[in-house]
Amino acid sequence: MEKKISYYNNFSKSKFSKLTIQERFEKIYNENSWESNESRSGIGSEIKNTKEVLRAINQIIKQYNIKSIIDIPCGDFNWMSSLDMKNINYKGFDIVNSAIEENNKNFKKTNINFYCSDITSSELTKGDLMFVRDCLVHFSYEDIKKSIFRIKQSKSKYLMSTSFVNLEKNIDIYSAGWRPVNLEKEPFNFPKPLITFNEKCNEMDGIYADKSICLWEIEKLPDLS
Repeated sequence: MEKKISYYNNFSKSKFSKLTIQERFEKIYNENSWESNESRSGIGSEIKNTKEVLRAINQIIKQYNIKSIIDIPCGDFNWMSSLDMKNINYKGFDIVNSAIEENNKNFKKTNINFYCSDITSSELTKGDLMFVRDCLVHFSYEDIKKSIFRIKQSKSKYLMSTSFVNLEKNIDIYSAGWRPVNLEKEPFNFPKPLITFNEKCNEMDGIYADKSICLWEIEKLPDLS
């Protein structure tokens, strides 16, 4: 039987059946249910697990002349705060109010701002790069499709998002759980990415070694609405 991250089985439909999607993620964040001593956004947001992602973003910024980044969900900004943003207009969005309040208190600058937003239902701000890491893996098929609709609606140029590129078949879950997602497989059928960066993920003894951050042109994404 495949090993899974320790919180995988804790987030059942019954536990969250009476909560809105915002209430679910606020509960998880405020109770540190993702079990990281460094970041309440989870172990995937620890500095040691994001070095390759930072390299990838820096490459994309230079290669595609990125001047504005929309980061959703931004979480607690633990690792993203290491990115050189002196020439970037950065807007971080998250569904968790307390995360946004803390980020604006600790990190807000003229070119760095944070806002509360639900990617499944809110109109998203336009940017050169829409960065959506470790987000869709927590959503049901329905909420992933809603998110992609909002991303396309924003008219942003590029999307960087998490994809487990060797996964053969996706499964559906109740939003607030977790499982790997391959965006190139059914029912999403994304085109081949412009660039794929392997994150060199060694969590859970390397069973998710195919975890990647991929770049797509948003206008070429399929219509999933």
